[in-house]
Amino acid sequence: MIGLFFEVTPLEGHAEHYFNLAAALRPELERSGGVEFIDRYRSIDRPDVILSHQWWADEGALVRWRHHTQHRAIQRAGREQHFADYRLRIGPEADPSRARSVARAVWVTYYDAKPAAPIAGELFKSVYREGKFLVLSDHEPAAEAAWSDRKAFEITRDYGMHDRAEAPQSYPPVARD
Repeated sequence: MIGLFFEVTPLEGHAEHYFNLAAALRPELERSGGVEFIDRYRSIDRPDVILSHQWWADEGALVRWRHHTQHRAIQRAGREQHFADYRLRIGPEADPSRARSVARAVWVTYYDAKPAAPIAGELFKSVYREGKFLVLSDHEPAAEAAWSDRKAFEITRDYGMHDRAEAPQSYPPVARD
């Protein structure tokens, strides 16, 4: 399984555009095949940040979607008209023992309710599923999070709107203001 973490900061007043574009693409995404899970979350700490978190069956399915014509058009619209910034991290699910030793890992802890105690990492609340939360962290969750569903991903690509070094597509970096 491949994990995808797309953190986007819409331009002021453009969050609804992002959600509408995502909804318009949903039938095409399902027809494309290979996506096993998708949800969108809002950061509790950075309320202007939206996280699209996805699980993909394999790299081939992800590549097919990346080259989908309508998806590419909407990517361009996002970059040129709707996003102030974004960051995309992608990588295979990793055994926790391996994730502890790799240079770039993302740990995801899934919750069925808002955690009662402070958690190390960034807390996100699901936009579509009431009462669902996740925490993203660059470090393994503490022992008290062990009862929760968690996964580790070894990040193989990490790029954004301004830093394109690991991007598989040829869009140029967007200049900062």
